[in-house]
Amino acid sequence: MLPTLPGAWGLGLFSKLVSSVTLPDVTKLFEAPPPGTIDFGLGEPDFQPSKQAAAALEEAVEGGKNKYVSTLGLGALRSALAKRLQKFDPSVAAEHVLITASGTHALALAAQALYCEGDEVLVPDPGFFYYRPHARMMGAKDVGYALRAEEGFAPDVDEIAGKITGRTKAIVVNSPSNPTGAAFDGPTVRAIADLANDKGLTVISDEVYSDLVFDGAFTSFLGRADKLVYANSFSKIHALTGWRIGYAVAKPPYFSELAKMFFYHMACVAEPIQYGALGALSTPEAELSRRRDVFRKRRDAVVRALAEVPTLRTVKPRGAFYAFPAFKTKKPLTSAEYSAELLKGGVKVTAGSQFGPAGEGHIRLSFALDPPRIKEGVERIARVAERLG
Repeated sequence: MLPTLPGAWGLGLFSKLVSSVTLPDVTKLFEAPPPGTIDFGLGEPDFQPSKQAAAALEEAVEGGKNKYVSTLGLGALRSALAKRLQKFDPSVAAEHVLITASGTHALALAAQALYCEGDEVLVPDPGFFYYRPHARMMGAKDVGYALRAEEGFAPDVDEIAGKITGRTKAIVVNSPSNPTGAAFDGPTVRAIADLANDKGLTVISDEVYSDLVFDGAFTSFLGRADKLVYANSFSKIHALTGWRIGYAVAKPPYFSELAKMFFYHMACVAEPIQYGALGALSTPEAELSRRRDVFRKRRDAVVRALAEVPTLRTVKPRGAFYAFPAFKTKKPLTSAEYSAELLKGGVKVTAGSQFGPAGEGHIRLSFALDPPRIKEGVERIARVAERLG
């Protein structure tokens, strides 16, 4: 009898890529919490798509625009996005814009096009939970650079410089940040871009929350980093999360390689969804400003409420829709254990450890909720925090 072999002819059953990562607990964010729970977990706007977006989608479907289109995306959509981005970099043109199936997809394409076995990639810690797996799946090493609460979760550029080695390929940046809500100021953006330019590194800039900055001006890495892959999305200010559409911006030689990877993923983004996104770009600025004002008021409400909880310490976020408070307890608890206790108390949050080692001791709250729900949710948190003490 032949021996039992692990897979066909003794080969491993699964690829090296899929074996390099595990499915994180954060996937539970997409599951409905127990009835009556106040959900601070999932980072999703509670707005609906604008009338302009919905009408454009319906018109496209009814008008027969349900076919394959260019891998690169609709020309009109690419042109409209390029025009909007020229305020950051006047040289951005439609031929630099690739329509993708979400901002996360754009980041994955960048990783697949750029990272090689043995490369090192600098990633924020805490940071969005896709950055590290993207590096690991390509055989690269993720190297965290710290975002500390005592520094307003702003990166220390000297620390980043000290982590650069001969194997460093890229620096991943995210401003405003998920999970901290921190937005880099102009000098910080310029310093990181100058460092990358001096060292010949690629900057992969995740700017999906760029339209949600509440205090001061937003500064983009567009037009500053010589080697740049820029990722953005229609999921945040435009609230098209379920439509799964985003875009990447890159210049030669990056663009053609991103487009190549995209083609082998899915050929093209759904045609009617692209027309809907084009419609979203015609949403009146007054409506977008109203949404920013709503989130600003919610930000202020959650910060005020959390400040009343003695065992929590919160840095006021400048953007996005997240607060990332640190917690203290009498008995040592991990952020996962603390989050589990909060869920028992009727509140769903995300454990800070999901965002990297430096996230331990924190929880993330998405304040995409009405103020009364925010108030009741933090009151529930306060009761659990008092018990855990």
